[in-house]
Amino acid sequence: MAAGQGYIEFATGDVLTAAAANGYLASQVVMVFADSAARTTAIASPQEGMISYLKDTNSTEYYSGSAWVAIGGASGGMTSLASGSLSTGSGSLSLTSISGSYKNLQLVVRDWYPATNGAGVAFTCNSVTDYDYVSTFAVTDNGTLNSETQIADTRVGFYYNAVKNADGNNVFVLNIYDYANTSSAKAFTSVARYIQQNSSIGQVSNTNGSINTASAITSITWGLTAGSGNFAGGTYELFGVK
Repeated sequence: MAAGQGYIEFATGDVLTAAAANGYLASQVVMVFADSAARTTAIASPQEGMISYLKDTNSTEYYSGSAWVAIGGASGGMTSLASGSLSTGSGSLSLTSISGSYKNLQLVVRDWYPATNGAGVAFTCNSVTDYDYVSTFAVTDNGTLNSETQIADTRVGFYYNAVKNADGNNVFVLNIYDYANTSSAKAFTSVARYIQQNSSIGQVSNTNGSINTASAITSITWGLTAGSGNFAGGTYELFGVK
């Protein structure tokens, strides 16, 4: 799409060319989209200064030249960077070329579940495979706490397994703090709710940990572990947090 050309006063008799309509009108209005995915489809090459409104989040954002940023978001707020449905022909969600213009990242995966019973799930960032983390698990059945376990370990991201192949309104939320810094490891927290294999027990896991890389986080891979098959459903959204 053409870059905005600023302000102009048309005079009576002026010819309104396509270039003028695009540059002075279309590129400088508040464009309305259903969500960030629809915006990405419609605007392949956004230009600095463009403004859009997203119906799903009721948010108004401008394009900074490298990312869509919430208006007034310098002191707070969340900007949707990517969203969509989990591919049912794949067991992995890969988010790449993540903008470094925010303080933190938040990944939300809703209503996800595997096609194969007993699947395991993990995440990695920047293809780094050495993570230290401490996990607290609480197992519930119809809202009743049955047991609680603490685990300290070194594995690939946050790992859990024995996930049932049924839609149990599962949710996973991952927060990565100070992700764009290039001098130290990154802290993360996550919470996951899923149905256990061969039962109706809902398991809830809260995790705190670190990502052992001094590089800025530019990619996140979240999904089923090797041999666990593919997703059967789910949606995702990645937010940049100011």
